[in-house]
Amino acid sequence: MLESESGLGYPDIRERFALVRVKVVHTFRRPPSTRDDEYVYVALSRGIEEVDENGQSTREAGAPTTITDLAAFAKALPTTTRVVVMGERWAVHPGPQVAVEPAPGIAQDAMVVRGTLPRAISFETEPGGEMSSWKGYDFKNLTAEAEAATKG
Repeated sequence: MLESESGLGYPDIRERFALVRVKVVHTFRRPPSTRDDEYVYVALSRGIEEVDENGQSTREAGAPTTITDLAAFAKALPTTTRVVVMGERWAVHPGPQVAVEPAPGIAQDAMVVRGTLPRAISFETEPGGEMSSWKGYDFKNLTAEAEAATKG
């Protein structure tokens, strides 16, 4: 688990992300410069917080946070979890209201996919079990459907 943050285009709001590293075992539609032996990073929202003009959280001391702890993601997604990622590179264009800083340990040109789009990422709920965002599908059925869809 790695952390990154990005503005939403509003000077007083910041969204934080957990960047989940996913090993690419098979691609159905090959993204640019991604081989089957590489990784992609899926950005999962940890929450949104209000910030002041210096970028500091305006949450009062002792108030509950709106940001999910990275440990919660690590616990929910063991390293053996099988994942299907459907999406494209998340292109964030820096500008006067959007600050994008690379996360430590991630190459500047790494493939990052936004995992909050509907059904962009689906996790196997248990070994051989149903996929999290594709009810009625297990890993084998979902990957077979994805393979068939790319062949048109």
